[in-house]
Amino acid sequence: MIEHEVVSRLVRTSCFQASIPNYFTESVLPQPRTAGVPYLYYWNPFEGKNMYGDFIEQRIHVNITDVMDFKARMLSCHKSQRDWLMEQHGMDKYIEYMKNTGVIYGEKSGFKFAEGYRQHLGNAYPQDNILKKILGDLVKEKT
Repeated sequence: MIEHEVVSRLVRTSCFQASIPNYFTESVLPQPRTAGVPYLYYWNPFEGKNMYGDFIEQRIHVNITDVMDFKARMLSCHKSQRDWLMEQHGMDKYIEYMKNTGVIYGEKSGFKFAEGYRQHLGNAYPQDNILKKILGDLVKEKT
């Protein structure tokens, strides 16, 4: 969805600029610059596909099996999202789609349900996987 793409670009730009000294902002609460470029991860796309229908391979998988029911309950609280998806996409099974995407990435990683991520590894971005450091065995990474 286009708004997700726009937000992704804004976040990527913000991450890269977060460590620039003397970077002027009009923020009411300006913050000091970061010591370096922060970690940046991209979450799996809806149904695991890009806008052309091609499957997007994610290198990092996080086991969400233990929280899948909670995630589904929280998503079901978004009535306005459901109503909009029905109107815009003709879709009433968005929770089922979310679970199916979890199964797709789960099968690729040996978990029942997983979320897939890609780490931004471009110029100046951290190269180590902080998700693996923090979450340990809940994370599997393809090399």
